[in-house]
Amino acid sequence: MTNDKNKNKIDSIVKNIFAKNIKNIRHERKIKLNLNQSDLFEGILESLGMIEEFKPRKISSIYFDDDIFSCAQANLNGDRYRFKTRVRWYNNKLPVNFEIKFKDGYSSFKLVESIKTDEHPFLNNKLSLNTLNYVKNYLLKYFNISFLFKNTKIDFLRKYYINTDGIRVTIDTSLQCSQLENFYTNSITSLPFELIEFKYPSNLDTYFRNNFLKNFSMISLRFTKCSKYTESILALQRNI
Repeated sequence: MTNDKNKNKIDSIVKNIFAKNIKNIRHERKIKLNLNQSDLFEGILESLGMIEEFKPRKISSIYFDDDIFSCAQANLNGDRYRFKTRVRWYNNKLPVNFEIKFKDGYSSFKLVESIKTDEHPFLNNKLSLNTLNYVKNYLLKYFNISFLFKNTKIDFLRKYYINTDGIRVTIDTSLQCSQLENFYTNSITSLPFELIEFKYPSNLDTYFRNNFLKNFSMISLRFTKCSKYTESILALQRNI
């Protein structure tokens, strides 16, 4: 999928999605931490009066890519326009959502569709064929995208915080991943990092950079385009 023609197609799709959803674009800035470093960060958030938006949840996702992992490679290459496709569910329960995350640099738009089904997408360590077909048909129908799928499953624990200005912070820990072969998972690999994400409407970017970040002056913050999906692909390839 990664040739000039297809890259131009992806660029066009992402630009079009952003133009149609300009009021729903948000910024995402990420910080990659060593294991257990998020405990200190969480204390700072609470001292700032940020409150839990949701109770902590286990999140499970299955990502869909082509046979050369073009979506992951776009992140590694630093491509401005990119996307990733997944199905996601919480606490091992229905419902399950189909999601496409479109990226333009630090800006993002997430398309979310609830899959109307009573079937769990992942039972007995196997991806549901109905879930796979749903994703294939959706991508073909709405974006004319068709490719052979490589599937990667990622699980993690997430905590959610929000402040009165609408800035959200999520803390992801206990990250694990596995590659699917013939719809079944292989061995599980633990990822040696934790991830903090700041998420906010695009119109708050100046406030975020000039005001909100001052609350963390005692910590050296290094923002990254770290992707849990891309990091999982790299970790799994190292284990081959």
